[in-house]
Amino acid sequence: QWMTFDYINHLFIIPDTFLQQRLSITDSKYPFLTIKQYAEKTNTNVITVVNSIQYEIKQYMDRQVGNK
Repeated sequence: QWMTFDYINHLFIIPDTFLQQRLSITDSKYPFLTIKQYAEKTNTNVITVVNSIQYEIKQYMDRQVGNK
């Protein structure tokens, strides 16, 4: 919940705009928007947001491995 998208991007070494594009985030605070803030602004359960982030990161990582 406390994590920002910037932190997640760096932790998983994914492009800065990847999650922004995949989750259709338009908030100007991105990437310094927290998961909790995003969930509240989109009226979505935090667990649902976390699951979506995990899914997108896994898809990204799977594509990276497949391209090697």
